[in-house]
Amino acid sequence: MGGLWRICLILLILTACAIPSELIHKQAVLHGFMNQRLNSKQFILNSYINKPFCVDNKIHIYIPDDGTPWSSRNDISLDPNSRYSLLLDLMAIDNTSSQYLGRPCYLGYHQAEGCHPLYWTYWRYSKDVVDSMSFALRQQLDDYPNCKVTLIGYSGGGTLAMLIAPQLLNVKAVITIAGNIDIDAWSELHSYSPLEGSLNPAVLPPLPSYIKQLHLMGSADTNIPPSIVKDALQRQPEPQILHFENFTHECCWRKIWPSILKIVDQMEKTMQ
Repeated sequence: MGGLWRICLILLILTACAIPSELIHKQAVLHGFMNQRLNSKQFILNSYINKPFCVDNKIHIYIPDDGTPWSSRNDISLDPNSRYSLLLDLMAIDNTSSQYLGRPCYLGYHQAEGCHPLYWTYWRYSKDVVDSMSFALRQQLDDYPNCKVTLIGYSGGGTLAMLIAPQLLNVKAVITIAGNIDIDAWSELHSYSPLEGSLNPAVLPPLPSYIKQLHLMGSADTNIPPSIVKDALQRQPEPQILHFENFTHECCWRKIWPSILKIVDQMEKTMQ
């Protein structure tokens, strides 16, 4: 038994010391996803796909959360990546062609040329970030002009989904999971410094009416409570909003994801 405990302790230490982006890569590989690197103007983006791009003229683009921009209240993280990705687990349930689209300076590129901690702190939703991710998608979509895109964003990835959507004519739907739709209200709620240099979906024009919207919220979410995004969503054209009792920011989205994908499938059948 002592030997077994020592082995477990060693494994725990190795996991604790592992580079976050390597843990995300291992998680993606375990799901059978293929790694792709995308050039996007001033950044290189890391991505993962579950099958060839845009099979049956549909693609789901999964946009991850902010990770760990800050190591403490006052200290910026040297590496902003999460050690685990909820969206990779959700994408593993999805049978539609799907891509996990990494953000600038994430997934191993935090020390790349052109990257600066501002891109995962105050500028995390900046025009540079939105333009680079939109550019990477546009390059891929050039070969698939009839491809219909559904953007799926979790937490801060929901912010980016709302910002990227009007940049691409192929985008027909936006799904947010505990999405940060009003970054000013979120900063004020937590007494954070305003995200100077970032774009706020709540003060930009509403999305075009042809883009369908589905927003998933947890009633027990204390990070992004439904109350702080309610006003922002009222400005959007006919958003569908689903509240889940006892769901927190992290729990329990995987449990309901198969049902959500059925809703998304029905939405996609009516896309223009």
